Amino acid sequence: MMKAMAISEKNHWNKFVTLESMCSLAARGQEFEVIPACLDQGVAVLAYSPLHAGLLSGKYGRDKPWPTGTRIVGPGEAYAWSFKSEILFRVIDELDRIANVSNPERWYPYDIPDPNSKI
Repeated sequence: MMKAMAISEKNHWNKFVTLESMCSLAARGQEFEVIPACLDQGVAVLAYSPLHAGLLSGKYGRDKPWPTGTRIVGPGEAYAWSFKSEILFRVIDELDRIANVSNPERWYPYDIPDPNSKI
């Protein structure tokens, strides 16, 4: 991304203003380099598939049967939204735990800079 931004600046092209990237609690790789670069450069992040193709929607769980009528027919059909079942279910278990606390607002990370677009 930084290389593309440098080429754009060198050629006096329009500046990048947004980045659409797969970003969810199950796909956090962007947090290490891409999102910090976006924060530094003033580029908004448009989270692509924040519910990880619905896998974080509440329909799926460790002890739940795989739902019918969804676009992901089974664990082997996730395509771009690949996941390791144990990691996914640990994320879902933690989300369920947080959802059941008496004051869920306290879990919002207010001290973290917000790189997200407001659309």
